[in-house]
Amino acid sequence: MTPRRAWVRAAVLLALLGLLLGRWAAVSTANRLWAESLGVGVTHTAIAQLKLTLLGLAFATAATWSLGNLYLIYRTIGSVQVPRRLGNLEIVEAVPRRYLVAGTVVLGLLIAVLVSHRASGWWYSFALLGSRAPVELVDPVLHRDLTYYLFRLPWERTLHGFLATLSAVLLVVTAGLYALVGAIRVAERRLVVADWARTHLAGLLVVFALTLAAGFRLDPAEYVAGLRNVPYDAVLVEVRLPFSRALSGVAVVVAIASLAWIWVDRNTLVVAPWGVLAGLALAGTFVVPGFATAVRGPDRLALPELVAAQRRMLSVAFALPAGDTTIDPPPSPDADLPARRASELGLVPIWDAGALQDLLRRLAPQGPEHRFAGAGLDLYQGRNRRPVALYLAAREVDLLAAREADAALSWSSVHAGRYAHASGAIAVAAAQATPDGLPLFVPDLTRPDSGAPQFAELDLAHREVW
Repeated sequence: MTPRRAWVRAAVLLALLGLLLGRWAAVSTANRLWAESLGVGVTHTAIAQLKLTLLGLAFATAATWSLGNLYLIYRTIGSVQVPRRLGNLEIVEAVPRRYLVAGTVVLGLLIAVLVSHRASGWWYSFALLGSRAPVELVDPVLHRDLTYYLFRLPWERTLHGFLATLSAVLLVVTAGLYALVGAIRVAERRLVVADWARTHLAGLLVVFALTLAAGFRLDPAEYVAGLRNVPYDAVLVEVRLPFSRALSGVAVVVAIASLAWIWVDRNTLVVAPWGVLAGLALAGTFVVPGFATAVRGPDRLALPELVAAQRRMLSVAFALPAGDTTIDPPPSPDADLPARRASELGLVPIWDAGALQDLLRRLAPQGPEHRFAGAGLDLYQGRNRRPVALYLAAREVDLLAAREADAALSWSSVHAGRYAHASGAIAVAAAQATPDGLPLFVPDLTRPDSGAPQFAELDLAHREVW
């Protein structure tokens, strides 16, 4: 690479970095000024610092774990050779080590960014750790104080999700890289793993199994807190909670088996335990609870004391009234009310403005380029000064339809010819219809209560509509 190309590439990278930093600075400044205008500038600054600290710690953790594992892969690679053709000859060229180092660093940092880019949103659950509001209300299932579910569980779930994602991503990436360099291959229908790759993968499997065990230990608290959206019934107490504890123990056994894989070169030592764990996790989460719910009747499922305790905890958590709030249903209306209000009910429109406009477009005798505009609803005085609800719509020119119908559309025809203006208007009774379900047309607005079943326009002195 020539020095000029290197300088151009560096300038482009610096420009992109400057754009990203400039956008971040602009958004941060706007948010700070907005907070200061509301008088909460100090709080906003503290939250921003906490967000930046959490993001930095998460990125540092993810980068350390990613670069460390990728460096172990880099150390085990002797060389990477790329086949090339030179004329009629096929040669093999070794990739320079500096390119491998650069690729390792870039891949590790990319994984760290992808895993930790949402860490700034952890500030809320982290801030709850400092809350010590006295509640003194214990759940009847796990016998933990309500403050644990309100202040500690959100952070534990957040931290566990980050660690589980990080360990799973590195496990998949490491296995893929070892497969690319040939450390994991299939020979004679048998999976062969090199010694150094087996040691590395075994360690990653141990870490991932321990994160799963920690997650299974959190499942009972998530069930009780309502985060899994499962009812408080006998299945929760007798099936879901024991299964979660059992899965946690199985995950620890799987971690031990994965650790033993370092010294015992048998693939079944990890395949079988991990397969059992996956099957038990699926069965314990979906199959067994559903079967237990189906074979039990409602009387055996219901646990009223747990439901009452859940209601008390929810009322405290969301600051709701302790007792139930009941609203009396409205009184039954008088049977003679419609008859007494017949005059008012007769004004209620039975036609929708949009549906009426579409129907008029199909019933109008003129071409599609002349349509009726949006119908307006108003009251007109009929006989004995009784109000009558009418829709009134004027015809307009649809230039798009005119262009489709007349390819020779010109400026003169639009501004001085047949498309310069439309003509006519129409009135429809809003609260009436013909026996066939069609609109009832009113040809004379001076007599709005007289209608005609056939299409009839208003008798206007000047029919032009501009």
